[in-house]
Amino acid sequence: IKGVADAFLQRGQLTRQEREWMEAVRHEVMKIDARIRELLDLSQSRAFNISAFLLSDLIGRVVLLATQTIRDRQIAVEFIDDTTEPLVMSLDQTRIEDAVLNLVVNAIEAIDGSGRVSVCLRRQDSATGSEAVIEVTDTGSGIPLDIRERIFEPLFTTKLEGTGLGLAAVQRTAAAHHGRITFETEIGRGSTFVLVLPLTPQLSLTEISK
Repeated sequence: IKGVADAFLQRGQLTRQEREWMEAVRHEVMKIDARIRELLDLSQSRAFNISAFLLSDLIGRVVLLATQTIRDRQIAVEFIDDTTEPLVMSLDQTRIEDAVLNLVVNAIEAIDGSGRVSVCLRRQDSATGSEAVIEVTDTGSGIPLDIRERIFEPLFTTKLEGTGLGLAAVQRTAAAHHGRITFETEIGRGSTFVLVLPLTPQLSLTEISK
């Protein structure tokens, strides 16, 4: 369905109304695809599909996809690449892309009205090795204290149309790739989610049990 919608959108003779309809179709299909991927991640073990990819390219693509969810809202999404050299990863590209997309879309949805989402990529080195750090910051209202311990719980959500699968899938993906996900939040000022992934190839990736 997405492929057909993309093909129509590439045609120059669409009316404005037809183009809006096709963009709406594409947007909803992307939402369905994301939900199915989240369910698959939580319901069954999947084989890893390891490939080398440039992390900055992946994040740039994710930011472009995420902006499609903004529609008529006054929200700016920016990607800040603070690396001094390209970060090439050898991980499951699809899972990492899904995880970053979840974080960016969640950041957009955390903003009521106008605001800004910043996605920052940087590298950090320590005694245990080198890591890629992806920080997703929003200017939303922050996460209430009474639910902070539950936000990574599968099926837990405070959104009317939420599934409670997104952050749980992100945490699962991070752990499976020997990484981690943390967050900082302040009421009235927003939140920052930090996804950390090892740059040094691991001997094996571990599928987290259900």
